[in-house]
Amino acid sequence: MRLPVYDVYQMKVRHLPDGVKSAWLRTLPGERPDLERWMFFGRERHPSKLTVKQMDAHGISYSETSM
Repeated sequence: MRLPVYDVYQMKVRHLPDGVKSAWLRTLPGERPDLERWMFFGRERHPSKLTVKQMDAHGISYSETSM
């Protein structure tokens, strides 16, 4: 079975919450978030099992990297 493909977005620096170095959002292709806050990063063709599980449960996958 082929793994799904997701669009990956990175939150723009000026919108990051305090103490967060970077924030990432994965969506289904064609489902764009607010592009004022997010910029398109690329396509994820080999997502992790955790990402697939989050996408199945919530329709998106959000993660942050702390400073």
